[in-house]
Amino acid sequence: MKWINVIMISAVIAVNALANALPINGMNTGEISALYPNLFVPAGITFSIWSIIYLSLIGFVLYPFISKKSLGLQFNLLFVATCILNMSWVFAWHYQQIEVSLFIMLLFLLVLIKIYLTTNTSGRLEFWLVFIPMNIYFAWICVATIANVTALLVHWNIDLPFPGLITIILILVTQLFVWFVSISKVNWTYSLVITWALIGIVIKRATTEPTNNEIVIAACLAILFTLGFTLYKARNQSILSNPV
Repeated sequence: MKWINVIMISAVIAVNALANALPINGMNTGEISALYPNLFVPAGITFSIWSIIYLSLIGFVLYPFISKKSLGLQFNLLFVATCILNMSWVFAWHYQQIEVSLFIMLLFLLVLIKIYLTTNTSGRLEFWLVFIPMNIYFAWICVATIANVTALLVHWNIDLPFPGLITIILILVTQLFVWFVSISKVNWTYSLVITWALIGIVIKRATTEPTNNEIVIAACLAILFTLGFTLYKARNQSILSNPV
């Protein structure tokens, strides 16, 4: 399976690179995103996180080559599924099959949730090469799923009466994700990725005319909650594990 993982991540990186280099169907990923403008999409610089995601996933596929532990067949099959879904989403998105792209994204998210629930952090090497990559991936796909939903609403020409309010509600959804992920155990990786996405929203909404102050304020409050809640959970966990 380890060589299959290498082949699959290579294919994913190649497809995503070609999506913008060719580009697939005549437009790059960002240009298609611009066809469905909405107030939730963060600043362009925010998407640089994909470089970190792919670098970390390269580390993940190298893990079986440098570790005596096996991740197991189920875990490897789930990773292969993420690769197939990643590439499938690219083609659906570039051919503007927005409904299909959202369906694929939801499957993508469900697989990553399964991976998150089954990831073990029993060793330092596994923490850095399995837990961290999968958590970065999971967190960003949570954000991407919300963005895909907003793109579909635009695609359907649904004229929302209060787009600013809808965006604030979507920001609150990110906080529900943070709460869900951090309720049982501290997950700084997940929280920092969500924070990065929220910073991107702040930058975008504060620098684009007309500015949306209510969204900027909501995103800033969400950043404070994300970091504050995670810090609170980390402190409580530390106290419980090291009682005085």
